Amino acid sequence: MANKEKGEVGVVVGGKPYTLRPTFDSLCELEDLVGKPLHELIDGIQQGRLSGVRAVTWCFLQDEHAAEIRTLKDASKWIEKAGGADAVLGFIHQAFGLNEPEEKTVDPPEAQAGTGEPLSSALVESV
Repeated sequence: MANKEKGEVGVVVGGKPYTLRPTFDSLCELEDLVGKPLHELIDGIQQGRLSGVRAVTWCFLQDEHAAEIRTLKDASKWIEKAGGADAVLGFIHQAFGLNEPEEKTVDPPEAQAGTGEPLSSALVESV
């Protein structure tokens, strides 16, 4: 089962569950495979580079499905079964957190110790 907290994406293709897993190792393997830093690869994918989609898919499937998805050609076949590049691009965006809105957390000001009064904004800004 995919762990969303780790960026994993669970997909059922042809009735079989798959997990795309962006581990540190898979990201290193991906950079080695394409010969580019990760940010350049992501930029290329967002500009429509299909070879990047295939490379990411292959690397992200290796942790759980290396016996089945052995080559880049196998990854291409898997992409076709999964609904094509557009569908898989959505999975990749999920794995990289590209579709996620930034969480913004605003902590309420802490009370000054023993007074029950909030810290003054001048004090908060100086910290």
